Amino acid sequence: MAAAMEKVHSQVLGWIFSLRDPHNLNEKETIGVALLKRILGIGNETISIESVVVEYNNFDILIEWKRNGTNCTLIIENKIKSSEHSNQLARYVEDMKVLVEKEDSFQHYSPYQKEHHYYFLLQLIHEKNLHEPWRQLNYSSLSNYLRLALQDDQVSITTDVRTMLEQYLDCITRLSDSVDQFILNPAKFGFVFSEGKTRKLVGSKHLHQHQIFSVENYIKANQLETILQKAFYFKLMQEEVLADKEYHIGESHGTAILDLFLPGTVQVQINSTIVSLRKICQFQGAQVKFALAPIPPQLPTENEIKAVLKEYDRQAPEFIAVNLPADYKKKKVTRPRGKGFSSVIITSQWWQTAASEKSYTSAAGFVSSSYRQAVEFFDQFPQQPILLSTN
Repeated sequence: MAAAMEKVHSQVLGWIFSLRDPHNLNEKETIGVALLKRILGIGNETISIESVVVEYNNFDILIEWKRNGTNCTLIIENKIKSSEHSNQLARYVEDMKVLVEKEDSFQHYSPYQKEHHYYFLLQLIHEKNLHEPWRQLNYSSLSNYLRLALQDDQVSITTDVRTMLEQYLDCITRLSDSVDQFILNPAKFGFVFSEGKTRKLVGSKHLHQHQIFSVENYIKANQLETILQKAFYFKLMQEEVLADKEYHIGESHGTAILDLFLPGTVQVQINSTIVSLRKICQFQGAQVKFALAPIPPQLPTENEIKAVLKEYDRQAPEFIAVNLPADYKKKKVTRPRGKGFSSVIITSQWWQTAASEKSYTSAAGFVSSSYRQAVEFFDQFPQQPILLSTN
């Protein structure tokens, strides 16, 4: 669903950058050039768009253009409801270098010179600071740039095209405004956390077009719950009390996850191999969990690594249950799934508690308190490696 939504927006943007006005007798700028200039922050320089391709070589949008006669490219990676993963952005830069070096149609860019190639990550929310050469571009800024381009009397647009562009502008403005309103008062949209998973299944099926006027119904119809949960976590981690914490924000089965990494490790011994386990205070949906995640050990072969981790997964719930501190003996221990996390569910009402005062400060206070509780929890585990049986 996320990929389909991103593809639609990429196709529309590709069309906008490709637009030409056959009746442009006064040689005004095209809307694509005007929009590209605003994205790049270029003033009165002369640029021209040579070609636009959507979904090419894993690039969502590839624009070939000239700046004062110099050949340049611009890559847009479009993320609305999904996040960058598996080192995608670094790979795409390398992919462009390979094209320049090996593809005949890109030889006019050879040798690769980084100052002639531009990379933008287009997102609905700001997730993290990027490394060069990537730059941030969010849908709020994009809507503003498109609005300014439409208002520019030096831009050539036919009446029919203007009508379509204004409709698209309304679409992305409402999309970004829904995020802004959620960020401003997340407690007003409690269903994003409490009903998010259900909405993934039934969200748009029970909403007719005339019902999608409120922000709440718009979020449900477009199934924005997961990305808004992430937006909440990213905003939350900017609070001063959490600013020094190491963290990762991801998702599982349509629910965002905030992992706070604690200092130190718990160690287990499987045969002669010592496996270190990262200590994590995890927030997922309404639940707070204290989790352990194995760090793959240094072994000669991949099969040996897999065998050790498989053995850890098998025994994790039992060894954690045995070593639970006295105050937690009645807590449920979950079995590792997928990424090898085994966890203890501490509470299932954290979201309601954190949001009760309707402020990020109160939510951050709750998260910070849970973090300290997790540190104390794991401090009661044995300090020496825990020997696991290998029957």
